[in-house]
Amino acid sequence: MCGILTLGCTRFSPEFVTVVDDHRQLTTETNTTLIQSIQEEINSTSNAEKSEALEDLKERLEIISKQSEVIDKFVQDNLTPEQLAVLLSAKWK
Repeated sequence: MCGILTLGCTRFSPEFVTVVDDHRQLTTETNTTLIQSIQEEINSTSNAEKSEALEDLKERLEIISKQSEVIDKFVQDNLTPEQLAVLLSAKWK
């Protein structure tokens, strides 16, 4: 994963930055919905083993969402002003 980020950041392309941002957004939206559904299932079950497995799944989804946010922040924070200008220009085309 680090290699992809390094390559994407050193050989800048607006498409790479856009894909990373889209990935963060879709991951967060999807995982938020799944976490809500899992929480409802946890609240409605009396099976301790099932509840524990669902809690584990919920934690993993939260970690994946946080990872996608960190990756997006890394990419955004490492843009030069020139790269940012190209990115903004590409988004408005």
